[in-house]
Amino acid sequence: MKLIGRLLDKIENFYARKRFFQRYNVLKKEGKKISSIALIYYIPRSNTEKYNKWEDGFTKAIDLLSEDFNIVRYNLEDVKPSSNELNDFDLVIGKSCWNWIVDDYIRSLKNLTALKGIVVSCSMPPRRKDVWLYDIIWYETEWYKKHINFHPNIHQAFGINTDVFFPTESEKTIDVLSIGALEPYKRFEKMNAMPGKRKVIIGSKNTKNSQKVIDTLDPDIEIIDYSSQQELAKYINSSKIVYIPASTQGGGERAVLEAKACKATVIVESDNPKLTRLQKSFDYSITDYYNDLLTSIKGFEKRHTRATNLIKASANVKVGRYSFYNKNFKIKGSIKVSIGSFCSLGENITLITENHDTNFLATQGFVYRYLLNQDHPAEMSETPSRERTKGPISIGNDVWIGDDVIIMSGVSIGDGACIAAGSIVTKDVDPYSIYGGVPAKFIKKRFSQEVINLMLSIKWWNWSDKRISKNKELLNLNLNQSSIEKIKNTIQ
Repeated sequence: MKLIGRLLDKIENFYARKRFFQRYNVLKKEGKKISSIALIYYIPRSNTEKYNKWEDGFTKAIDLLSEDFNIVRYNLEDVKPSSNELNDFDLVIGKSCWNWIVDDYIRSLKNLTALKGIVVSCSMPPRRKDVWLYDIIWYETEWYKKHINFHPNIHQAFGINTDVFFPTESEKTIDVLSIGALEPYKRFEKMNAMPGKRKVIIGSKNTKNSQKVIDTLDPDIEIIDYSSQQELAKYINSSKIVYIPASTQGGGERAVLEAKACKATVIVESDNPKLTRLQKSFDYSITDYYNDLLTSIKGFEKRHTRATNLIKASANVKVGRYSFYNKNFKIKGSIKVSIGSFCSLGENITLITENHDTNFLATQGFVYRYLLNQDHPAEMSETPSRERTKGPISIGNDVWIGDDVIIMSGVSIGDGACIAAGSIVTKDVDPYSIYGGVPAKFIKKRFSQEVINLMLSIKWWNWSDKRISKNKELLNLNLNQSSIEKIKNTIQ
């Protein structure tokens, strides 16, 4: 019977995949402008706080997207829209785990012809045949990508509510804090072995297994029911350690990022590669979430605007929206690189995040690999020396980099900066400054300091596409020939 079941799954997968690529190839050829979106999710009334006010990085990103698209939200607890209703939208997005309430509901709509997308909100891998229903798939962590990388239209999109989660000067009254629903896969029983007098778990008590989980805990561990984002941020900032013991399939992604945003000490279990990698990953904000959702949704369009090559994100590279390079863009090394939005990179740009380490007898790696049957000792070190790398490279927003530029490790280039062609950048570059030379040195500021301060305060690169379009007059203004009052009055 198992053999027959596997055979039927393969047949179902074959035809589902075939139907998908028939749609996908037409979509690639003709394009589709997205104007309206239906967002389907499920929050039960029993989860009172979240039902009445769902607020996190995702909802904040959707609020921003609502400036660019007509978005209607449907909570399946309250309403179940029909195929006919949903077909009035260009795109239907489900926020769901695979084979969960929302995913199952979308699958039940046999006459649904609108484009379909899923924001995967769990760590469970899908059945291969299930992914082909969706024209676009968003996933949260780089670790999860391997489960769906056979689908041609997948995008990482994640972020937390950075309006709320940030470090504050708070007294550390909690020794160990853990966060999550009271379910076995969260492995809260591991809290028993953690040192400390005051240990707290914040999680919903309304789950099916909550009492079973509570029974495994030491009686002195406090349990606080679901908290608002604001309250949770206060708890995190009041904690010496944030401990997320969840299993790989047990979530914890958002809790890790929220704790990191508060600059808390975060501990995860070594048998959870997803959270271990997330500990060392980038921080992801509301703006990051919005940028990733927006650019991928606009990817359905048949764009006719002249552009060069879009810079794409990867495991060690975080990129904002609409940042381009001309040709021959290289990143050497495995240290993290972040590039903001609306950046323009010329030809032959090289970012060098790692060098050969000069502290050892041989600088060459081959001699170690060939004659010693090992990697170079610098490559094996968990804490690389300053000779090997000075740290990540950060390029801000609206940065212009001319041709044939090399940027060395540890460099941070501020928003609005410009780098002259042929430069080698070895030190930080101030916002809205022009640098050039070998090594690159300060040449001049683009605007007066008063105008620079204003630009850094408005952060126009974080505006929605629609708001940027509304500010046509501002973008066409010569800022060096305009008074600060005129510039301010032009901003919409």
